[in-house]
Amino acid sequence: MDATLHEHPGPAPPAGSKAGRNERRKLLATLVNNLCAASLIAGVLQPALTLVRQERPLVISDVIAALVFGLAGLTLHLVGRAFVVTLED
Repeated sequence: MDATLHEHPGPAPPAGSKAGRNERRKLLATLVNNLCAASLIAGVLQPALTLVRQERPLVISDVIAALVFGLAGLTLHLVGRAFVVTLED
């Protein structure tokens, strides 16, 4: 009997160079953090400026939209940080 048939194969070696993999992760983290910044601007800064300029009164839909965009921005920021944590030394 062949004993190697029952063994689980090890993980495949990573493709590309370490510097290339790190650069790919950094670029992906930058993209996600830029989406985070856009989300926070849309969700927090724009309604705040509307209130300061007194263009219209605050309505509940503005508050809900600010919370949704704010949470989306926070989530995107945490995803970006997760990509950066996986950088190789």
